[in-house]
Amino acid sequence: MYLNSTSPTPESCEAVYPDLASAIRCVREQWCELHGYTEPFCRNGVWWVFPPNGVIPVCIRDVMNSDKGQWVRIGRVSVAILPDGSFAIAPKSTSDRTD
Repeated sequence: MYLNSTSPTPESCEAVYPDLASAIRCVREQWCELHGYTEPFCRNGVWWVFPPNGVIPVCIRDVMNSDKGQWVRIGRVSVAILPDGSFAIAPKSTSDRTD
């Protein structure tokens, strides 16, 4: 479900989460599992993980190699969340421009 080779869309959301915290936790856990990171923890609002076979934690923001978030649904709202808990920024399409 996480970071497929195809571009995710709001319509491709498979799960509906009860709240934002649950959605972020699920995205982070899936990312860690996919990339082999373990023991995520938060320090001063920044998420850290232990790399595969590593003993020194690394900041998720520094090691995630994509700005594409995972689309999740929270009630009726769909948002793209990155593994560090931030929101992915969708590029503006040409139809959104007001010039």
